[in-house]
Amino acid sequence: MQIMPYDEATTYRFNPFDLTKAWPHGDYPLHEVGRLTLDRNPTDFHTEIEQAAFEPNNLVPGIGVRPDKMLLGRLFAYADAHRHRLGSTTSRPRSTGPRRRFPTTPRPG
Repeated sequence: MQIMPYDEATTYRFNPFDLTKAWPHGDYPLHEVGRLTLDRNPTDFHTEIEQAAFEPNNLVPGIGVRPDKMLLGRLFAYADAHRHRLGSTTSRPRSTGPRRRFPTTPRPG
């Protein structure tokens, strides 16, 4: 990940949000933030792959959206596409839900 302070973004020599430009590593070096390990194949392709719905508008509180035109378009388009593709259960996919479901009411029915 490369990190640029917001104050420097306004005075940088080119638009830092331009997708056709790459930030020089001499100005902003790379910082390792984590590691992703893929250690298994999916057991149920439909629930783990077909129903995956990743949306860039699900942000951690305190993190804002950058003024990138492509990202701003994806904030609206991805959520709308998932609602069309998966239906009304977009926010409750089985692949990311709890392994065991507990009743939410004290009595059956």
